[in-house]
Amino acid sequence: MDKEVITTRVGIVGAGPAGLMLSHLLAKEGVYNVVIDIRERDVIAHTHRAGILEAGSVRMLTETGVGGRVLTEGYEHSGIYLRFDGVSHHIDFKRLVGQTVTLYPQNEVFVDLANARERDGGDVRFGVSDTEVTGIDGDNPVISFTDSEGRSCEIHCEIVIGADGSRSQCRNLIPEELRTKHTKRYPFAWFGTLCEAPFSSDELIYCRSDLGLALISQRTETVQRMYFQCDPETKVEDWDDEQIWDHLDAIVAGPDGFTLKRGPIFEKTLLPFRSFVQTPMQHGRLSMIWMTSSMRAGSWPTSVRIWWASFAPSFSCSSTRSGRDDPGAMPSRSSSAGAFDQPMSCSRIAGRPASGSASGVHASRARPRP
Repeated sequence: MDKEVITTRVGIVGAGPAGLMLSHLLAKEGVYNVVIDIRERDVIAHTHRAGILEAGSVRMLTETGVGGRVLTEGYEHSGIYLRFDGVSHHIDFKRLVGQTVTLYPQNEVFVDLANARERDGGDVRFGVSDTEVTGIDGDNPVISFTDSEGRSCEIHCEIVIGADGSRSQCRNLIPEELRTKHTKRYPFAWFGTLCEAPFSSDELIYCRSDLGLALISQRTETVQRMYFQCDPETKVEDWDDEQIWDHLDAIVAGPDGFTLKRGPIFEKTLLPFRSFVQTPMQHGRLSMIWMTSSMRAGSWPTSVRIWWASFAPSFSCSSTRSGRDDPGAMPSRSSSAGAFDQPMSCSRIAGRPASGSASGVHASRARPRP
């Protein structure tokens, strides 16, 4: 079988929400790109991840033409509940800052983005193997891989984007002597569950009690995500469904008599609390999307994934259209929130992602995915 050679401007390693959003934004600006991922499309579409989108991410999905399912099938939340020792306090985002959040699972965001790329003729290849990135120190990096049908392929591009997540292969392409890693592990963990049950509350509940912390999160009308604080050495197999529900109910218990709506638990996961940051995020013809270089308590929320993807088009467009003078240069990112209100050169998306330096250390806080 002959080797397939694909010539494009940007090669993107990783077809999660960040990689696909970046591909979508680049395509809208006329920048050709190809995306690959080792996972099968159906596997990603059925992997439960984060579930809450901030207002800016909802606008980005709808206003850039990804699709409107987030508006018709998502659940708009005006805030959250903080529950301390059995007493709930509602934090009204809409009243305080004029914004809301939307319950819309990350796997559904992926489905929308994958469908949009397919609709628009995007080149996204799932189920690849033997991925290797070479030549990032020269002018023409190459991404080699075997496609899902067993054919050898090469992407010849001008820029490589590493969007391959916390177990990134691209991250390790930066020479070891130039890399700085910062890791912190915490003496506690989250015990995460997915269960078949109706909503226990109209909005998410963050709880604190003498028994520890808990998050009563949501996914859909019939699937809920919940966490409680535990020891990092906890073994999930030692906990049956009744023990888990009893413990969660004990954490949320209060004078109002609030209890959780129960159902079969079909997934139990131990999520260690940890923070990880690697710098720099660019080297030669390689740039890494934020989550590839930093990690907190399992993963970054979907909104951060989407927001960081919106910054990459401005440097990708400028480097591929300006004679490639400085492909590694990212737009300056001030720590001031107001800096993010300026329009970007390619994506022209207005909003406020998390602040930080594109080439410096990003603070990572241990907190579960809602």
